[in-house]
Amino acid sequence: MSPKVIWRFIQFKMKKSFIIIAQISITSLSFSQNLVQNSSFESYTNCPTTVSELSYAYPWESPSQGTPDFYHACNGPCDSTYLDPVCVPININGYQQAKTGSGYAGIFVYEYNNYREYIQCPLSSTLVAGEVYEIGFYASLPEANFMCSAEFGMAFQNSPTLQSNYLPLAGIVPVLQTSLISDTVNWVHVTIDYTANGTENYTIIGNFSDNTNTVTSVSCGNYSSYYFIDDVYVILKSTSGIDASDNLMLKVYPNPSSDKLFFGGLSNQTFGFSILDSFGKVYKSGEVNQNDDSIDISELHPGIFFIELISAQSQYIKKFIKN
Repeated sequence: MSPKVIWRFIQFKMKKSFIIIAQISITSLSFSQNLVQNSSFESYTNCPTTVSELSYAYPWESPSQGTPDFYHACNGPCDSTYLDPVCVPININGYQQAKTGSGYAGIFVYEYNNYREYIQCPLSSTLVAGEVYEIGFYASLPEANFMCSAEFGMAFQNSPTLQSNYLPLAGIVPVLQTSLISDTVNWVHVTIDYTANGTENYTIIGNFSDNTNTVTSVSCGNYSSYYFIDDVYVILKSTSGIDASDNLMLKVYPNPSSDKLFFGGLSNQTFGFSILDSFGKVYKSGEVNQNDDSIDISELHPGIFFIELISAQSQYIKKFIKN
């Protein structure tokens, strides 16, 4: 058994309960495709069996000599007596369901001698200069007695990075950084709006600061800091084809909702609608107008969705939350 596995085995303690509560903001958002490939670590070339096998979650890779981890339920069900190093939901770092699907990644963001791990992925297309994107990911601190940490986040690069050591990546400035994350139960949502410069082809997640400039807390654990990562996304937020003032006229309520959505401000038109998640999956479609201005959403699972309404003259896109 490798030293990395032995260290994590010693740190392991079982979680007695599990809740996923995403920290979210209720805002209007233009729906678009997630440009991060294999964003929730569902696809794999080989099922991972031990630590340091992120490359199986193609096209994710390590941009340095650090060895990030890939967790998946493909070898399940997990055996709690054996402590499969990378099984989901039970592994050597604790108990954590995937935020979406069956997989997630894991990285050291603070370690002795400035050791760092990063995950890097090509975007499906280059970001458009001047356009605004919502970017982010979800993070969870494992239970295996790790320190909680801030400073780790997300950066963009024009070309793939490959650094020949395990130190903090040189010359890369993150566009998104976390505050101190101490939650070992929930997936914490880390997000900002980002205006592109038109050169972004790759995204990297990790801590780009050295130990001296990294905020940590031993209230969570000791020695090192490690996080699970899931649902990485880069989604276009502003679209020149949508009239922003028109979009503000449409009211979606109640938001959040558990059974029905109602619409205020619809013009005297019939709209085709589609309800989608952030990855583009369509859950429901149909028509709505001023005389039939509600949609039943009771069958949707809890989460964040987008509703797109299109007629011959208008287009509206709104984000809502299903309780």
